[in-house]
Amino acid sequence: MTKKYTIKPVTAVHIGTGEELSFLDYRVPPVTEEKPAVYEKFSSDRILQRLADDKKAMDTFDNANKSKDMNEILDFFQRNCKAEDIEYSCDITGDFHKIYKENINKDAYENAALVFQMYRSEGLWTPVIPGSSLKGAMRTALLNWYLNKLPPDDKKEGIETLNNEKNLDNFNERIQRRLLEIKSEKPDPKKDPLRAVSISDCSFGGDGCQMVGRLYNVNKKLEALDLQIQAEVIRGELMDGKAVSELNISINDKLQNSKAVYGKDKDLYQFKKITFKDLQDSCNYFYWREFEKEYNEFYRYSNDEYIKQIITLKEKLEKAKDIPGQFIIRVGRWSQVEFVTYENDFRRPKTKKGKDGKPLHGNTRTLFDYDSYYFPMGWCILSEVE
Repeated sequence: MTKKYTIKPVTAVHIGTGEELSFLDYRVPPVTEEKPAVYEKFSSDRILQRLADDKKAMDTFDNANKSKDMNEILDFFQRNCKAEDIEYSCDITGDFHKIYKENINKDAYENAALVFQMYRSEGLWTPVIPGSSLKGAMRTALLNWYLNKLPPDDKKEGIETLNNEKNLDNFNERIQRRLLEIKSEKPDPKKDPLRAVSISDCSFGGDGCQMVGRLYNVNKKLEALDLQIQAEVIRGELMDGKAVSELNISINDKLQNSKAVYGKDKDLYQFKKITFKDLQDSCNYFYWREFEKEYNEFYRYSNDEYIKQIITLKEKLEKAKDIPGQFIIRVGRWSQVEFVTYENDFRRPKTKKGKDGKPLHGNTRTLFDYDSYYFPMGWCILSEVE
């Protein structure tokens, strides 16, 4: 069975390619009355191909290349970039524009205006949330939902047993096999009930869908720490964005009703069934609960102007989760450890530890700065289409 949904990012979403873009890859042209500040991702290969027959230009580039003068190389591409060399463009925040202007004339080797690139459709250059990212987020919600449903004695025994497991990968695999009722002593993708669930990619095109801005790592007093990041993102509704897409979620009833072989005696067992209601209820349960924890710990008692829009986000998510056919989800990079692992007693993320041996996660948040308002990353609302 297949159902269609709309997905609307509420805050910024970043699904990365692993690439960081420099002034060799993008520019922000001078602002005019007709043209506001905009980020333009260009292709240096296109520029070189276009100038291949221009001896003067190529001599300039060759000389800069031979001398390994990065400032001259950067200047060459910035100066020679034309409209036909642009692959895509995005709106930018005022804070990012400020950083760009401060860094464009600095020593290239000390340039801090690197931008994390957003994952896009090949050849189309429209930002995409892959179905695999959504499925991973739903998987996390389901696991925590099943975990919370365990009888108290089973849960207590599970905590004691699993916390004695030293290998983190074994720890995670054993929890998953138990919660998903996978009859296997070792990880076996063929016996995973989520094989029956498939989710299509979501592509976001058109004006008002993309943005480049800065993220700040802040402590519980909302003071910005040393870590400052620039990234391309899908522009959420609360950031005056117009991003919306459609996706299909399919559940293969035939596969769910089939039986798998288990053990040396080749016993048969049936896959754990997952329904559309399970997906919706688990996401609303897990993501709302974790949002409330984050809100109470970081934002609730702050009088700072920065977090005004986070109050609006809270109201929007709380309303959405109570509407039939809707559910909330958090996806992408900088979604915070608490939203991509198990609940507290079972949480053992791969993060750095302090001098006392305790994990350092949970003491900071990474927030997107839009017009001097802070936004948690990755929040989306899915709505079933009749």
